[in-house]
Amino acid sequence: MTVTDAPSTTAPPAGAMARLRSMLDGSGEASLTKRLAGTIFIIRVISAALAYLSQILLARWMGGSDYGVYVYVWTWVLLLGSMMDFGTAASAQKIIPEYRTRGEQALLRGFLSGSRWMTFAVSSAVALLLAGVVKLVSPWLDSETVLPLYIGCLTLPAFVVANTQDGIARSYDWMRLGLMPQFIVRQALIIGFTAGAFVLGFRLGATAAMLASAAAVWIAMIGQMTLLNRRLRGQVEPGAKAHDYRGTIDSRWHYDERRWRSKAQRHGPARRPGVDACTTERQRARSTSRRIRASTGPPCGAGMVRSSRQGARFETLLTLPETVS
Repeated sequence: MTVTDAPSTTAPPAGAMARLRSMLDGSGEASLTKRLAGTIFIIRVISAALAYLSQILLARWMGGSDYGVYVYVWTWVLLLGSMMDFGTAASAQKIIPEYRTRGEQALLRGFLSGSRWMTFAVSSAVALLLAGVVKLVSPWLDSETVLPLYIGCLTLPAFVVANTQDGIARSYDWMRLGLMPQFIVRQALIIGFTAGAFVLGFRLGATAAMLASAAAVWIAMIGQMTLLNRRLRGQVEPGAKAHDYRGTIDSRWHYDERRWRSKAQRHGPARRPGVDACTTERQRARSTSRRIRASTGPPCGAGMVRSSRQGARFETLLTLPETVS
């Protein structure tokens, strides 16, 4: 009599665990990309949860009017701060790998320090200009809005430098160092500072909330700068610094040009006079088909992956909605 073993019901989990272990322990470019993409996704999910929690707590601890002023000012900080690096954070992911590949250490050292000093100087000048604008229009503003706006101007330089350091850390595949200070540490500090003020019995108005947010931004940026400089000392040898301002500006210009051209190709050309209507409809149909295929593509909203000559370098576009904080 022949005895046959029944199929094992534990095989699929073992196979899944083996695939997960190979993904986490692999040393290839694909494994590295998967690990980094998973890290970014987890950080963004935790950040969204913290931002949602902070808005609930602030709305309960603050009055309706003060909370509205705080959201108004903080939204301006997020909007202006994301633009005031003028593409330095994005272009760093192209310039730094090129310098490393060509062995141009002097230019690399110059960009690593000069990019942050430049964005800090430019953002400080713009913040002073915006503070002057607030001063000019203050007679037409609510008295409870003026001081939070001044604090928002004070927050902008640190916010912009943190974005620049994010781009530098990403170019070395240090995703946790690039994202955690802005998306997790800063949110946790805002919650902690405002909760402490509320427990101690202070009036948590728009001014106090903006002071807590400004302190959180500056502390997170300085901590990120300290860790980033420590890691860079292990990657870049000390020496003289050189600056290629024209090359940096050209790189930003070409990066933005390729970015907008890629967007135009994905979304289809705009309607122009004289273009054949049938051709335009066919192009629109192809564009719609591409959108449908993209929407049924990778799960969890994972975005596009780019690789460079010296290693995996990518940017993940998540489908999570951007919150106010």
